[in-house]
Amino acid sequence: MLEHGTAGPATRPWLSLRKLAVLALFTALGVLFTRIFSFTLGSGSLRIGLGPLPIMLVGVLLGPGSGLTCGLVADVLGFLLFPSGTFHPGFTLAAGLEGCLPGLAAWVVNRLSVRHSRRVAAGAGVRVAKPDSQAHTPNSQTGTGPALTWGHLPVKAVVGVVADTLVCSVWLRTFWLTQLLDIPFIPLLLSRLPGVLVQAAVYLGCLLILLPALKKAWGGRPLY
Repeated sequence: MLEHGTAGPATRPWLSLRKLAVLALFTALGVLFTRIFSFTLGSGSLRIGLGPLPIMLVGVLLGPGSGLTCGLVADVLGFLLFPSGTFHPGFTLAAGLEGCLPGLAAWVVNRLSVRHSRRVAAGAGVRVAKPDSQAHTPNSQTGTGPALTWGHLPVKAVVGVVADTLVCSVWLRTFWLTQLLDIPFIPLLLSRLPGVLVQAAVYLGCLLILLPALKKAWGGRPLY
């Protein structure tokens, strides 16, 4: 995101105080929702809770890098503060991807939106003028910016949850659990699948409610 000064546009620092505060808040929520306000079913093969939800929000709103960082820190910090079971780096990787994948999905949606706008403008013979101020306009080269951050929120929620469910919940976590529980992959997956699908529906519903609410709360301005 860019802002103008007396010497022209300047790039904002990657890690501002506001962004650091947002990351810290959502990381803390991820730890609380995962370690305290959740429970496991059966032999511990499925954890029921809203722990991934704050991590997904960070990925969609602040980008895949921020989502990855938030997920990794939340998992390690949660294990250190509330140790349970055996620490497995594979679950930490899955927690990081829970933020990274929705962020990548949002980035792809932004890029497709930029390309579609260019095609429509070119087809109509409209020349896109250079904006006077880039503080509240998207960067068409990178597919980022406040306007794109808050755009197409339902699509980003759906694609992000689908990617997260398939990669993290269906594949990675099931694979790591086969090592810990000594259960074949397919039987374990079939036992986990109903709960995973219900959780995915809950995450999607929460994102569809929370993302527009956060957009309204921030007034469409950048989060950092």
